[in-house]
Amino acid sequence: MDAMVLATQKWLNSTYGNDKRFNRITEDGLTGWNTIYALRRALQIEENITETSNNFGDKTYSLCPNINQGATGNLVYIVQGGLWCKGYNPGGLDGIYGNATYTAVKKLKSDMGFPTASGNMNKDIMRGLLDMNAFTLLRNGTDKIRSVQQAINYDYYDYYRIVPCDGLYGRELNKALIYALQKEFGIPKASATGTFGPTTTSSIKEYSKGTSNKIIKIVKYALICNGYGENITLNNTYDDAMENAIEQFASFYSLNRTANVCGKLIIMGLLSSSGDTSRSAKACDCATILDFDKALALKNAGYTHVGRYLTGTVGSTTSKALTRAELNEIFRVGLRVFTIYQDGGASSTYFNAKQGKIDAEKAVAAANNLGFKEKTIIYFAVDYDFTYDQMLKKVVPYFKEIKKYFARSINMKNFRIGIYASRYICTCISNYGYASSSFVADMSRGYSGNLGYKIPNNWAFDQFNEYKFSYINGTFDLDKVAYSGRYIGEGAINALPNTFEEVLDFIAKKRKLQRSRAIDFVSSLPLGSSADLSNMNFDGKRTLIYGNSFKPDGLCIWLQFNSGFENDSSKFLKKVGAINFDLESGKGSINWQNNLQDALQSLNIFSSQRMNDITALASKTAVEVKNGDVYTGLTLNLSGNLELQYGIEFKEIIDDTTFTFGVKVIYEFYKLKNTNSFVAERITEIQTQPGPVTAVIMATLGALDDLLNEAPDYIGNLSTVIIDVFTDETVVETLAVSATIFIGILCLAAMCII
Repeated sequence: MDAMVLATQKWLNSTYGNDKRFNRITEDGLTGWNTIYALRRALQIEENITETSNNFGDKTYSLCPNINQGATGNLVYIVQGGLWCKGYNPGGLDGIYGNATYTAVKKLKSDMGFPTASGNMNKDIMRGLLDMNAFTLLRNGTDKIRSVQQAINYDYYDYYRIVPCDGLYGRELNKALIYALQKEFGIPKASATGTFGPTTTSSIKEYSKGTSNKIIKIVKYALICNGYGENITLNNTYDDAMENAIEQFASFYSLNRTANVCGKLIIMGLLSSSGDTSRSAKACDCATILDFDKALALKNAGYTHVGRYLTGTVGSTTSKALTRAELNEIFRVGLRVFTIYQDGGASSTYFNAKQGKIDAEKAVAAANNLGFKEKTIIYFAVDYDFTYDQMLKKVVPYFKEIKKYFARSINMKNFRIGIYASRYICTCISNYGYASSSFVADMSRGYSGNLGYKIPNNWAFDQFNEYKFSYINGTFDLDKVAYSGRYIGEGAINALPNTFEEVLDFIAKKRKLQRSRAIDFVSSLPLGSSADLSNMNFDGKRTLIYGNSFKPDGLCIWLQFNSGFENDSSKFLKKVGAINFDLESGKGSINWQNNLQDALQSLNIFSSQRMNDITALASKTAVEVKNGDVYTGLTLNLSGNLELQYGIEFKEIIDDTTFTFGVKVIYEFYKLKNTNSFVAERITEIQTQPGPVTAVIMATLGALDDLLNEAPDYIGNLSTVIIDVFTDETVVETLAVSATIFIGILCLAAMCII
């Protein structure tokens, strides 16, 4: 609670509470929209507006007077209240526009990008003040983007409005950049829209390297906002640094550009999700069932990939669902296919956990019946402009259930989850670990989830324009889709779909093989002989195999299966090596990407015997497991406990079907000192460094038997040592019995992360 915000709320209620044009607010001392709305209504009452509202609209803006130093009265109270809500100190709440209020307004203007402006209030500053936008750098914001925001405000606020200066690229800055272009193109303010209409688009010229004008500077702003401005100098000249940034942008977005030239392709690509819709595309998607003539026409038009729906209808009667006959025609002409699932998904009410399970079942069944091969990606459509809060309540539970279903054995082909949605929703769902690939709905350029957001890092397809495609027998609706090459689609299907009996038989064989591989893996690890492997769960849930989770003290060990670590929700897991099988010896050996033996030897701390013991542990796993890829990871779980994760990903063949699955063993240490946000952030940073993580995990596992035999009550303290290492702490409590082990781990990790 803020005392001055509370005072502002009390003043508002006492001054305007009996006016029917004002809505009384809760007096809680918390800055929020309700207080901002109240300040806006108070301003409107002072402007003698009869019908007040929560909005700061055109009428409120036009009637807002200048308020200068020396003024007194309710307008000054409103200014002071707004300043307190924004975090600026006007010296009190007294209705007197004195030196302190003048200084606070001057500081606000400077933060907005007007460093030499006076401390008097005008309607443009008032509109920015009575809003929840920030004008100071926020967490995750950057100084460079904030400089762009301030520069845009200084030069172009008169064409749009004052935008936030929080260091974050968003919808307001995106629109302001287009307004800036329109001003430089000479488009009258009354005609400027902040979007790429025909006039704005036709005004874009081709600018060659060496050109110097204000439009070039705006393009530099856009490059910075899109994450390509690290080496850019903010001037008006198209120089080498700008060309390098453009090339990086075009490469990531798969734009076929001319070197040393910046025009419509780049400028619209930077500032509009759909970009230049006249550009060519390699991929497409449609709801029309394709026969040979349609498919051939697409191929001849230069398309290489086509997105088609697994199920459903257009309207209530016309099918849009793929058939095996259609797939054969598509493959016959040389096109590849990517699959889309959408039986609804165009309204907010559609999405919930129950629907996610239903759709997962239908999608997997349809893909199986059509004969799609292992690891085919199915893009589940979210064709609605969700806000962040709506996404958390609706879309996340929907995909969480899809993820659960895909982890089950019924997904015998290990089909993977993709998402079709706006840029923001694709990015969020992918970051949560619920989708491995994105099909971006960039054609919906008005979606809030597309305005001011970069395309997701895992984008495979990018839908950007719809048009009528002509072929020998007529036309049909077609969407142009950019293709990144991150997923090549499917070029063939299995000869026949599996019968239900065949599916059950496959699942039984697969579970038997998974059980065998898990037993081999666990038996190679410390405490493996004590592990309880009698009750394995094959559908993605953890199984406790050592310890007591109801009385956590020290160590619990868990076993978990998945359909491969690419699909594992634990995004911190990294591949660190491969186990290769030698036919002559009949044994496996680990080929470490980060050489474990070299790391241990360079420390000059461990004895030769200790190093041999640690590396022998890895060798034992290789001998038992024989083949597979090795993954390691370290994290703090939701309970704040440290987890060391060690996994093997297998690729196996059953009945001529190749499939992938992962088995990971999770060592969870419960006895851990209290963690804070710094510790959590540091662990998050370390997760990206597989070298130190792997070294610490192997050294820790090598110490478990000794600790359990000699100092079992201190097994949990091992996690505190590791936390101290990764957070640069130096005080480590050790025991005489285990001092060598603790110090060894400490020094090993410290060496690796420097």
